[in-house]
Amino acid sequence: MNKIFLATVAILVMVLALSAQVNPEYKPGDQSLMLVPTAYTMPSGSNAITNYEVVFIQYAHSFTNHTHLSIASMMPITSDFVQTITLGVKQRYLVQGIVQSTVFGSFTPDNRMLIVGNVVSLGKPSTSLHLGLAYGSEEGNAFDAPIFYLGARKDFSHKVALLIEYGNSTTPINGAVKGIASMCFRFIGDTISWDLGGVRPVGIDMGNLNFFPVLKATFEF
Repeated sequence: MNKIFLATVAILVMVLALSAQVNPEYKPGDQSLMLVPTAYTMPSGSNAITNYEVVFIQYAHSFTNHTHLSIASMMPITSDFVQTITLGVKQRYLVQGIVQSTVFGSFTPDNRMLIVGNVVSLGKPSTSLHLGLAYGSEEGNAFDAPIFYLGARKDFSHKVALLIEYGNSTTPINGAVKGIASMCFRFIGDTISWDLGGVRPVGIDMGNLNFFPVLKATFEF
């Protein structure tokens, strides 16, 4: 019965994906907020290189208008970077008016960390609300729990946007940290976007520190 159910869901996702529409308003970086994915996908044949703090780097390629595959890791400044290599996939399966929905997943072979989830985006990319629910597990670690997040974006012009995110889990992800809250400004160009903002962990006392500064760049070609 479970196999029949999973096969039915897979066929439904494929059918919906083939009928989904291309987003004509797509801009560089729309496939995510600062940290979490949106339901939006890059046009077919596009490539994206995303870098966080010149430390973490990701490459993604869109094989269709609705399908991304990616690989990410820490920058290879030491041989240990291979332990952070993470494979990802993103499949948009629904576009209905202002509603889009996408499934996503990532896997880190070294610690066998798996995250699978779904995100629903409401509105246009320039003014949008994003609701995500995922499940994460890590072999040999106490972390094995659902994760939810809520995000929003508001563009003030064609070049500047405000992004806000909040995510949490029922189980601490790393020590006492149960989630994150973040806010940033996105500066948008024709082929590149820059996110400048801060992240605050949920569940720990940061003293006088309000947030950790984050700089992110996404280059698409």
